[in-house]
Order: sequence, then structure tokens, then C-alpha cells
Amino acid sequence: MDLNNLITLLTFLGGGAAGVIGGIATAARWYADSEKKKYAAERDFAHLKNNQEQQAKNMQLIMDEVEFLNKAVIRLEALITSFFERKNAPS
Repeated sequence: MDLNNLITLLTFLGGGAAGVIGGIATAARWYADSEKKKYAAERDFAHLKNNQEQQAKNMQLIMDEVEFLNKAVIRLEALITSFFERKNAPS
């Protein structure tokens, strides 16, 4: 085997090895990136779910407060009405 053939063979093997190593590195990087995206998506979904649950609780608190205030207004209306009815009633 002469020197030119040896150089050609080593170049071929080196290029092939570099291609294989590059392909493996690319696949590993792609897998790592996809796992990061999967984790980020799961985390974002959990945040959205927790936010929705918190909003539902807050909405229920607001509705309870509105109901309480509505009952208070009805009681005040009844008190005011009875006060004026007594005041305007014939003595």
C-alpha cells in the first residue's frame, strides 16, 4: 500500500467517523432539546391549571360577597321601609 492510498483511506475513515460522531451528537442534542420542551410544556400546563383553579376560587369568593351584600341591602331596605311606614302611620 503506497502513501497516497493510506492517506485516502485515513481521510475516508476520519470523515466517516466525524460524520457518525456528528450524527450522534446531533441526535443527542435533539433529544435533550425535546425533553426540555416537554418539561417546559408540562410546567406551563401546571401553571395554567393552578391559575384557573385559583381564579375559580376567587370568583366563588366574589359571588359569596355579592350575595352577602345583596342580603344586607335587602335588610336595609326593609328597615328603611318599616321606619318610614311607622313615621307616616296615623297616631
